Amino acid sequence: MAERSEGLPEISCYIHAVSPVKKSNGSSYINCDLQTETQVVRAVCFEVDKKQSLESLANQKSPVKIRNYTISKKYGREDVVITRKTNLIPTVVHYDYQELDKNISISTISHVAGEQLVRVKGEVQQLSSTKTVVFDEVPVKKQQCFIVDPSGFIKLVLYGKHADTLEEGI
Repeated sequence: MAERSEGLPEISCYIHAVSPVKKSNGSSYINCDLQTETQVVRAVCFEVDKKQSLESLANQKSPVKIRNYTISKKYGREDVVITRKTNLIPTVVHYDYQELDKNISISTISHVAGEQLVRVKGEVQQLSSTKTVVFDEVPVKKQQCFIVDPSGFIKLVLYGKHADTLEEGI
């Protein structure tokens, strides 16, 4: 459900973490983060022709004013939606570009869109021994563990060449 752009204020921000073009349900899109003065907001861009502009602004760490966007509340959060009608206008802001921590906490993984790549930082615990399982009639190595951070834990299953690559406690 998208909120119409009428009445939405301009967003002055820095652009971070422009993703490669992704596809879902026949639509191509790009994700990025918008650093405003007070928060970081997720944005999705369905106009892949804007990818070069978004990447350029992100690489130059140049502030931009965003007009004619919409807001989506599809995944239980408010995402800025950049469309063909959205304007990206270079601007000047009175706050600095901040490097963003690209790691997310384990407790926030449930708020991420399905199949979205994430990066977490935690400690490996309860690392199992490597077992061989049969997958499509082919033997494959399998190993399990938990990744733990101060906010929670998540189970990780490693297959094939990824098994035996972790050490417990690291």
